[in-house]
Amino acid sequence: MVGLADRLTDRRDPPITMPLLSEAIWPLLSAAGGADVAALRSEPTLAAAEALLAEQNANLPADAPFGVGNSAEPFVGHIAYVLCRILRPETVVETGVAYGGLTTYLLSALEANKRGVLHSIDLPPILERHARWVGLFVPQKLRARWTLHLGASRRVLPDLLKKVRPVGLFIHDSLHTKRNMAWEFATATPYLASRAAVLSDDVERNHAFEDWARKTATHWALVREVERPGWLGVAFISR
Repeated sequence: MVGLADRLTDRRDPPITMPLLSEAIWPLLSAAGGADVAALRSEPTLAAAEALLAEQNANLPADAPFGVGNSAEPFVGHIAYVLCRILRPETVVETGVAYGGLTTYLLSALEANKRGVLHSIDLPPILERHARWVGLFVPQKLRARWTLHLGASRRVLPDLLKKVRPVGLFIHDSLHTKRNMAWEFATATPYLASRAAVLSDDVERNHAFEDWARKTATHWALVREVERPGWLGVAFISR
Protein backbone atom coordinates (compact mmCIF):
# COMPACT_ATOMS: atom_id res chain seq x y z
CA MET A 1 0.00 0.00 0.00
CA VAL A 2 3.04 2.28 0.29
CA GLY A 3 3.18 2.71 -3.49
CA LEU A 4 -0.50 3.59 -3.66
CA ALA A 5 -0.15 6.10 -0.82
CA ASP A 6 2.82 7.66 -2.61
CA ARG A 7 0.84 8.07 -5.82
CA LEU A 8 -2.16 9.59 -4.04
CA THR A 9 -0.10 12.15 -2.13
CA ASP A 10 2.59 12.92 -4.71
CA ARG A 11 2.66 16.38 -6.24
CA ARG A 12 4.73 17.55 -9.17
CA ASP A 13 7.57 19.67 -7.85
CA PRO A 14 9.99 20.00 -10.78
CA PRO A 15 13.73 20.64 -10.45
CA ILE A 16 15.10 24.12 -10.92
CA THR A 17 18.02 22.97 -13.09
CA MET A 18 17.31 23.11 -16.81
CA PRO A 19 18.02 19.92 -18.75
CA LEU A 20 20.68 19.56 -21.40
CA LEU A 21 19.68 18.76 -24.94
CA SER A 22 20.14 15.07 -25.61
CA GLU A 23 23.34 15.32 -27.69
CA ALA A 24 25.09 17.31 -24.96
CA ILE A 25 25.26 14.25 -22.71
CA TRP A 26 27.94 12.50 -24.77
CA PRO A 27 30.73 15.07 -24.24
CA LEU A 28 29.82 15.13 -20.55
CA LEU A 29 30.15 11.35 -20.29
CA SER A 30 33.45 11.48 -22.17
CA ALA A 31 34.86 14.12 -19.82
CA ALA A 32 33.51 12.71 -16.56
CA GLY A 33 34.23 9.09 -17.46
CA GLY A 34 37.55 9.62 -19.22
CA ALA A 35 36.53 7.42 -22.15
CA ASP A 36 36.04 7.47 -25.91
CA VAL A 37 32.26 7.53 -25.85
CA ALA A 38 31.95 7.73 -29.64
CA ALA A 39 33.81 4.43 -29.95
CA LEU A 40 31.62 2.79 -27.32
CA ARG A 41 28.44 3.97 -29.07
CA SER A 42 29.61 2.40 -32.33
CA GLU A 43 30.16 -1.06 -30.86
CA PRO A 44 28.34 -3.92 -32.66
CA THR A 45 27.14 -5.25 -29.29
CA LEU A 46 25.13 -2.07 -28.71
CA ALA A 47 23.69 -2.13 -32.22
CA ALA A 48 22.66 -5.75 -31.77
CA ALA A 49 20.84 -4.97 -28.51
CA GLU A 50 18.98 -2.08 -30.10
CA ALA A 51 17.92 -4.19 -33.10
CA LEU A 52 16.73 -7.02 -30.87
CA LEU A 53 14.63 -4.70 -28.73
CA ALA A 54 13.12 -2.94 -31.75
CA GLU A 55 11.94 -6.31 -33.03
CA GLN A 56 10.59 -7.32 -29.62
CA ASN A 57 8.64 -4.07 -29.24
CA ALA A 58 7.24 -4.38 -32.76
CA ASN A 59 5.93 -7.87 -31.99
CA LEU A 60 4.53 -7.14 -28.53
CA PRO A 61 1.18 -8.94 -28.06
CA ALA A 62 -1.94 -6.81 -27.75
CA ASP A 63 -2.69 -8.26 -24.29
CA ALA A 64 0.74 -7.42 -22.85
CA PRO A 65 0.39 -5.77 -19.41
CA PHE A 66 2.93 -2.96 -19.92
CA GLY A 67 2.63 -0.31 -22.60
CA VAL A 68 5.43 0.25 -25.10
CA GLY A 69 6.18 3.42 -23.15
CA ASN A 70 7.43 1.22 -20.31
CA SER A 71 10.34 0.11 -22.50
CA ALA A 72 13.44 2.29 -22.47
CA GLU A 73 13.91 4.32 -25.62
CA PRO A 74 17.23 3.69 -27.43
CA PHE A 75 18.73 6.96 -26.16
CA VAL A 76 18.33 5.82 -22.55
CA GLY A 77 19.66 2.38 -23.40
CA HIS A 78 22.73 3.90 -25.04
CA ILE A 79 23.50 5.95 -21.93
CA ALA A 80 23.15 2.90 -19.69
CA TYR A 81 25.35 0.86 -22.02
CA VAL A 82 28.04 3.55 -22.18
CA LEU A 83 28.07 4.02 -18.39
CA CYS A 84 28.44 0.29 -17.91
CA ARG A 85 31.27 0.09 -20.44
CA ILE A 86 33.07 3.10 -18.93
CA LEU A 87 32.89 1.91 -15.34
CA ARG A 88 33.23 -1.86 -15.94
CA PRO A 89 31.35 -2.50 -12.66
CA GLU A 90 31.37 -5.80 -10.82
CA THR A 91 27.77 -5.14 -9.70
CA VAL A 92 24.90 -3.20 -11.26
CA VAL A 93 21.53 -2.72 -9.54
CA GLU A 94 18.36 -1.48 -11.24
CA THR A 95 14.89 -0.88 -9.84
CA GLY A 96 12.15 -1.32 -12.43
CA VAL A 97 12.32 -3.87 -15.24
CA ALA A 98 9.01 -4.17 -17.17
CA TYR A 99 9.89 -6.16 -20.32
CA GLY A 100 13.61 -5.78 -19.72
CA GLY A 101 14.61 -3.26 -22.37
CA LEU A 102 17.11 -1.39 -20.23
CA THR A 103 18.07 -4.70 -18.64
CA THR A 104 19.10 -5.99 -22.06
CA TYR A 105 21.30 -2.96 -22.75
CA LEU A 106 22.98 -3.38 -19.37
CA LEU A 107 23.56 -7.10 -19.79
CA SER A 108 24.94 -6.53 -23.27
CA ALA A 109 27.47 -4.09 -21.82
CA LEU A 110 28.44 -6.52 -19.06
CA GLU A 111 28.94 -9.22 -21.65
CA ALA A 112 31.17 -6.88 -23.65
CA ASN A 113 33.10 -6.18 -20.45
CA LYS A 114 33.43 -9.93 -19.80
CA ARG A 115 32.75 -9.24 -16.14
CA GLY A 116 30.04 -8.15 -13.74
CA VAL A 117 26.48 -9.06 -12.79
CA LEU A 118 23.13 -7.28 -12.79
CA HIS A 119 20.55 -7.44 -10.01
CA SER A 120 17.11 -6.16 -11.02
CA ILE A 121 14.11 -5.44 -8.80
CA ASP A 122 10.55 -5.24 -10.07
CA LEU A 123 7.02 -5.48 -8.73
CA PRO A 124 4.92 -7.51 -11.20
CA PRO A 125 1.46 -6.33 -12.30
CA ILE A 126 -1.12 -7.20 -9.67
CA LEU A 127 -2.84 -9.77 -11.91
CA GLU A 128 0.44 -11.25 -13.16
CA ARG A 129 1.50 -13.28 -10.13
CA HIS A 130 3.98 -15.48 -12.00
CA ALA A 131 5.73 -12.46 -13.52
CA ARG A 132 6.06 -14.14 -16.91
CA TRP A 133 6.14 -10.73 -18.63
CA VAL A 134 8.85 -9.25 -16.41
CA GLY A 135 12.11 -9.35 -18.33
CA LEU A 136 10.44 -10.95 -21.36
CA PHE A 137 12.79 -9.23 -23.81
CA VAL A 138 16.01 -10.39 -22.13
CA PRO A 139 17.66 -13.00 -24.40
CA GLN A 140 18.58 -16.32 -22.86
CA LYS A 141 22.25 -15.96 -23.79
CA LEU A 142 22.59 -12.94 -21.48
CA ARG A 143 20.76 -14.29 -18.46
CA ALA A 144 23.75 -15.96 -16.79
CA ARG A 145 24.80 -12.54 -15.48
CA TRP A 146 21.29 -11.58 -14.32
CA THR A 147 19.29 -12.09 -11.13
CA LEU A 148 15.69 -10.87 -10.96
CA HIS A 149 14.26 -10.06 -7.52
CA LEU A 150 10.47 -9.75 -7.39
CA GLY A 151 8.90 -7.29 -4.99
CA ALA A 152 8.76 -3.61 -4.13
CA SER A 153 12.10 -1.84 -3.89
CA ARG A 154 11.18 -0.71 -0.37
CA ARG A 155 11.21 -4.34 0.73
CA VAL A 156 13.94 -5.80 -1.46
CA LEU A 157 16.56 -3.09 -1.99
CA PRO A 158 18.08 -2.65 1.51
CA ASP A 159 18.98 -6.30 2.04
CA LEU A 160 20.09 -6.73 -1.56
CA LEU A 161 22.53 -3.81 -1.35
CA LYS A 162 24.08 -5.24 1.80
CA LYS A 163 24.70 -8.55 0.02
CA VAL A 164 26.05 -7.30 -3.32
CA ARG A 165 28.05 -4.17 -2.31
CA PRO A 166 29.86 -2.26 -3.71
CA VAL A 167 27.57 -1.17 -6.55
CA GLY A 168 29.28 0.40 -9.55
CA LEU A 169 26.10 1.51 -11.32
CA PHE A 170 22.68 2.14 -9.77
CA ILE A 171 19.61 2.77 -11.91
CA HIS A 172 16.25 4.04 -10.71
CA ASP A 173 13.28 3.31 -12.95
CA SER A 174 10.60 2.19 -10.52
CA LEU A 175 7.94 4.31 -8.76
CA HIS A 176 8.70 7.92 -9.72
CA THR A 177 7.31 9.72 -6.70
CA LYS A 178 9.50 12.18 -4.86
CA ARG A 179 9.34 10.12 -1.69
CA ASN A 180 10.33 6.86 -3.36
CA MET A 181 13.04 8.38 -5.54
CA ALA A 182 14.64 10.21 -2.62
CA TRP A 183 14.51 7.04 -0.55
CA GLU A 184 16.13 4.89 -3.27
CA PHE A 185 18.97 7.36 -3.85
CA ALA A 186 19.63 7.73 -0.12
CA THR A 187 19.46 3.97 0.43
CA ALA A 188 21.85 3.17 -2.42
CA THR A 189 24.46 5.86 -1.67
CA PRO A 190 26.34 4.12 1.19
CA TYR A 191 26.76 1.03 -0.97
CA LEU A 192 28.12 2.73 -4.08
CA ALA A 193 31.66 1.91 -5.17
CA SER A 194 34.38 4.55 -4.82
CA ARG A 195 33.91 5.21 -8.55
CA ALA A 196 30.29 4.79 -9.56
CA ALA A 197 27.39 6.28 -11.47
CA VAL A 198 23.65 6.72 -10.94
CA LEU A 199 21.10 6.92 -13.75
CA SER A 200 17.49 7.90 -13.11
CA ASP A 201 14.49 8.14 -15.40
CA ASP A 202 11.68 10.70 -15.10
CA VAL A 203 13.58 13.20 -12.98
CA GLU A 204 11.44 16.06 -14.35
CA ARG A 205 8.60 15.06 -12.02
CA ASN A 206 10.27 16.31 -8.86
CA HIS A 207 13.61 17.49 -7.50
CA ALA A 208 14.58 14.30 -5.63
CA PHE A 209 17.44 13.49 -8.01
CA GLU A 210 18.59 17.12 -8.19
CA ASP A 211 18.68 17.42 -4.38
CA TRP A 212 20.59 14.17 -4.01
CA ALA A 213 23.07 14.95 -6.81
CA ARG A 214 23.92 18.41 -5.45
CA LYS A 215 24.99 16.85 -2.15
CA THR A 216 26.56 13.64 -3.40
CA ALA A 217 27.74 13.62 -7.02
CA THR A 218 31.07 14.72 -8.46
CA HIS A 219 29.54 15.45 -11.88
CA TRP A 220 25.85 15.39 -12.71
CA ALA A 221 23.32 16.61 -15.25
CA LEU A 222 19.69 16.48 -16.27
CA VAL A 223 19.12 15.67 -19.94
CA ARG A 224 16.11 15.56 -22.23
CA GLU A 225 15.08 12.26 -23.73
CA VAL A 226 14.71 12.02 -27.51
CA GLU A 227 11.43 10.25 -28.23
CA ARG A 228 9.54 11.23 -25.06
CA PRO A 229 9.08 14.42 -23.05
CA GLY A 230 10.84 13.01 -19.97
CA TRP A 231 14.23 13.91 -18.50
CA LEU A 232 17.04 11.68 -17.28
CA GLY A 233 19.38 12.27 -14.37
CA VAL A 234 23.00 11.16 -14.77
CA ALA A 235 25.56 11.40 -11.98
CA PHE A 236 29.15 10.29 -11.38
CA ILE A 237 30.47 9.57 -7.90
CA SER A 238 34.18 9.64 -7.07
CA ARG A 239 35.39 9.35 -3.49
